[in-house]
Amino acid sequence: MTKTPSTPSPPSKTPPIAATHSESSRSEDEQFEAEPSAPRLPPPTPLLWFRWGLWALLIMVLLGLVGVWWQARDLRPAPTAEPLPIFGQLPSFEFVTSDGEALDLEELTTPWVADFIFTRCAVTCPRMTSKMRALGESLPSSVRRLSITVDPDYDTPAVLHDYAKAHGVSEDDWLFLTAEPDPLRQLIRENFLLGLSNADPADPNAAAEPI
Repeated sequence: MTKTPSTPSPPSKTPPIAATHSESSRSEDEQFEAEPSAPRLPPPTPLLWFRWGLWALLIMVLLGLVGVWWQARDLRPAPTAEPLPIFGQLPSFEFVTSDGEALDLEELTTPWVADFIFTRCAVTCPRMTSKMRALGESLPSSVRRLSITVDPDYDTPAVLHDYAKAHGVSEDDWLFLTAEPDPLRQLIRENFLLGLSNADPADPNAAAEPI
């Protein structure tokens, strides 16, 4: 019986483990050596600390100045209004109120505001009375309102009383006044400096506003 000789197996080609590990370590070292390291900042010098402190001090001073300015805005005095021009002086003059009582202008020691109306006026005067009522809502309580008739021949104290009642006037600080015709017309023209005349009979509005 013939025996076939066995063929020896070829040697293994697997590289040594030690060599592979060595090459891997070398490639990693080369990679780390190729990447540059981040530069390190030098520690602050005394001069740099001084500059930083100076800037911080400057910012604090500016913030303080802004705060002082902001508070000073509320401390500044309010601008004063210029006094109203004086166009004339009123003499002592005696009126009669709608209640029939005498009233001299000198007795009005508190401020007052006046308008001029007459009860036969059917257009302008009711509007003026309405405006005077609205004005009273914004005036201080110390300011009085005077409605002076320009038609004293017709507007007696009783007529003025009815006019005030018809317009719902009940305030004590709102007075309706009349006086002797000629002195009153003179006061209106020369001291209040208002034009006053009867309406032209040819005027179509003369019936509604005869003065």
